[in-house]
Amino acid sequence: MSAMVVESLVKTYVCVRDMERSVEFYVRLGLEIAYRNPERSRTFLWVNAAHRQQITLWLPSAARPFCQQHVAFGVELNRVRAAKAWLEQNGIAPFADFGKAPIEPIVHNWIPAASFSFNDLDGNHLEFFAPLEGEPIPDDRLPPKEQQPLYLSDWEELRRDLDGVVRPP
Repeated sequence: MSAMVVESLVKTYVCVRDMERSVEFYVRLGLEIAYRNPERSRTFLWVNAAHRQQITLWLPSAARPFCQQHVAFGVELNRVRAAKAWLEQNGIAPFADFGKAPIEPIVHNWIPAASFSFNDLDGNHLEFFAPLEGEPIPDDRLPPKEQQPLYLSDWEELRRDLDGVVRPP
């Protein structure tokens, strides 16, 4: 039998400890309430305007104890660039991902994509994530592994240097 062909991620679950507070938090991120099911301690949120992707917030129970999750939200690159300021204006503290101070987005070169990380109210790891143009920078042109991942500005400068793009004075 051949492999199943997965076409998209439709829904994921995120465990929270306070449903109302968490719904408010995720709505502030731009998600839309799709359906509330208080009998099952769940709230479904649309991630995108097309209503094709959702996150389900659920309260822990004896059968399903609390566990932290990691979710990356796809956003436009200009929004990833502005993430630090937006998060701080909204009382959300960014955190040091991969040991890098949260001063600007970092780049996952192998994709390549820029991201900026933060936690929700229950410590779930969230990130704003945007693909970058072009191919990954070859490993032999990157700094040593202990200096990676790169900040977005450093990655872009290296990319320009490799592409032979001259910046105006």
